[in-house]
Amino acid sequence: MRVLVVLLASLSTLALAQTPHFWADGPPAPGTGPAELAGFRFGWSTAQSARACERAEQRFVAGSPLAVCSGVARRTHFDAKVRLRHCDDRLCEVTAVLADSSDATYRQILGALRRAFGTEAASSVRDDHQRHYWTPGGFETALLRRPHGHGLRIVFQSPERVLELSRTSD
Repeated sequence: MRVLVVLLASLSTLALAQTPHFWADGPPAPGTGPAELAGFRFGWSTAQSARACERAEQRFVAGSPLAVCSGVARRTHFDAKVRLRHCDDRLCEVTAVLADSSDATYRQILGALRRAFGTEAASSVRDDHQRHYWTPGGFETALLRRPHGHGLRIVFQSPERVLELSRTSD
């Protein structure tokens, strides 16, 4: 019996380690937001973001306030083009844009985000779009999908960006 318990615990740990996610070291701790996504860390300057992108042999296109990296800066379970928003030259929003918006990929990503952040704070599922939002630890995370080949986006916003957006919407 003891061997069975150890075996099941080992298999559970292995399954969790192989669960698709966007974070280098696994999902954030429960109740907290992500510190990074796809190898880009919140708070980095534009220059730091560019170096991370180029070290990963991706193409970096600078812009203000948005920059684009042609791929992820650190190996994740998903390939994506990455849009980076810098607020006062500090990375405050990371958007992963996936070309694959298939039902299987959508379900995998939704499951990974639910395991990381729990049940959505809000969601909307219609024929023309699917949106899910989480608000862990002052961060905002969104999964946006427009079916029929229009793409899949995962957006992570730092608490500073969430506050900035709430000020401009008031």
